[in-house]
Amino acid sequence: MVRYIAVFFSFLLFLNYLSFCYDPSLLAYWSFDEGNARDVSGNGYDGIMVNNPTFVQGVSGKAIHFQGKGYYIPTNGGDERKIGSHVLLPPIDLHQLDEFSITMWVKHEGFSNYYGDAYLWFGHYQKGYLCIQNHVFEIRNDFNLYYQFTVAGLNFSNTIEMPFDEKYKNVWVCLGMVYRKNWLYAYVNGILIDSMMMKVNYELSYFALARSWWYYDGEERNSARFTGAIDEVKIWKKALTEEEIRAECSNCGPMSFEYADFHSSPNLNLIGSARFDGNTIVLTPSLSNQAGAVWTSTKVPLGNGFETEFKFRMRDGINTMHKEEHYQGADGIAFVIQNYSNKTVGLTGGGIGYSGLPRCLAIEIDTYANDSLQIENYNDPNDNHIAVLSGGLGEIKSEHRSPYLIAENKGIMPLRVDGTIYFVKIQYSENELKVWIDTSERYGEPVIDVKDVDIVNMLGLDGEGWGYIGITSATGNAYERHELLAWKFCTFSYTFVSSIEEKNVSDNKDKEFLIVTEQNPKILIRSYNYYKIEIFNSNGMLVYKSEQNLNNGNEYCELNFSLLPTGIYFIKVSAKEQISIFKVLQIK
Repeated sequence: MVRYIAVFFSFLLFLNYLSFCYDPSLLAYWSFDEGNARDVSGNGYDGIMVNNPTFVQGVSGKAIHFQGKGYYIPTNGGDERKIGSHVLLPPIDLHQLDEFSITMWVKHEGFSNYYGDAYLWFGHYQKGYLCIQNHVFEIRNDFNLYYQFTVAGLNFSNTIEMPFDEKYKNVWVCLGMVYRKNWLYAYVNGILIDSMMMKVNYELSYFALARSWWYYDGEERNSARFTGAIDEVKIWKKALTEEEIRAECSNCGPMSFEYADFHSSPNLNLIGSARFDGNTIVLTPSLSNQAGAVWTSTKVPLGNGFETEFKFRMRDGINTMHKEEHYQGADGIAFVIQNYSNKTVGLTGGGIGYSGLPRCLAIEIDTYANDSLQIENYNDPNDNHIAVLSGGLGEIKSEHRSPYLIAENKGIMPLRVDGTIYFVKIQYSENELKVWIDTSERYGEPVIDVKDVDIVNMLGLDGEGWGYIGITSATGNAYERHELLAWKFCTFSYTFVSSIEEKNVSDNKDKEFLIVTEQNPKILIRSYNYYKIEIFNSNGMLVYKSEQNLNNGNEYCELNFSLLPTGIYFIKVSAKEQISIFKVLQIK
């Protein structure tokens, strides 16, 4: 049964887009979605593209791509064709603002010269500059690259810096800085890296993306050496809060969520022994033979990749029947992907609340050894391990043997039942599954890294990979209290490869032929003698077509979505001179 349909999903996004464009706190905004460098804030800071930058898929819509070239050219009389592509910007004076913020996304591929270059540049190295750049500190004889942030730079001084790690190459990274009360705060991927007292001071001379200017050896020089993409460059006339910076640096797709705690009733299904308790979710109390689960209330998109993090703790461990190698208590906690039901829970004891569910994959954090010494022998390696298991399209069993076991690690950190808070991160991308567990969010190496895990086909996920996700737990004759403290989920943004473009054109605007009702999962079309409906999936394939002549304009045609699997679609509706194409997000 269709539980929820967000019809006109793209229209809602368009309204959100308008709120950005006409947000009075935005001074400038280059989205690049139109295939140019126009300032879509409406304030007229349009850029000029030089040396033919191109456009690629960005974190949101299109991004601009630059090709670095050469070392430098003389500023006076130099041939711009000898440096890389870039965007020239008009002068932007921030000196009179008590506070402002700059955010941007950068996908760094490399430089044409090892010195590095600017991503965003205002001013001149020797006369004062504002920048977000990636450059060496030449004056230190240090030829390592550093992210650098400043609003009052001078000869590489007065800058906040952070070593550039290779992990930031070829991935989208969010860079930002906030200026407030003569203090500059620098952020990488929404995390504050440092702050420094400084007063805005840069020369109102040169302004650009992917180009910078300096003086050396009696000569004025400039360069454009950056190769990579830039997207969503925004200058705000206010100091963004920590929460706003994190929101700007999130490139999560539809159906993502974040629960810092559970003080309010979130949009989740609690099953079995799971219940809210203050700011936490207690999956199981410290009692025998309990099983609890918390599931998303709707299916979420998983096939394009995702990252999820949660934190939990265990307390009040009791085991009167068997001396454990490590600590008292049982049985553990699991992150589960399934395409069966969000109103169910699996077996107690070593089943950890997931065993017995069909079309399921589980990442279990196990605190009890169900081995040959136990009534239930699941071939557990010890009482302190992590494992990935699945039953494919059939029922999963928590047995560490074929065909259920995909990967395991029995050498993880000790799992203490003393209130220690554990942080778990799970990432799935391009059929590779990685898992981290630590006592802080400063994760080290993954404890599980397994390739060739195709969860879409393995579990028969809907559409392009939609399913339920949840966290389960259980106890047996030994038991402990399992508490979920926080949970966030980020689905990677969908790239629409369809050639179908959204548009809404009408030569007869006073007659509305498309009526949408969210209470009833249908689109109602009032037709004027003739209509045609075509539905395309996000790969551009035609999955439905209907055309019909009706007797008069008072008749309605109903398009029922219940036959379509969960996913994102392009709907094209034509009636006489009117044409409308829009995206629909369908969730079952």
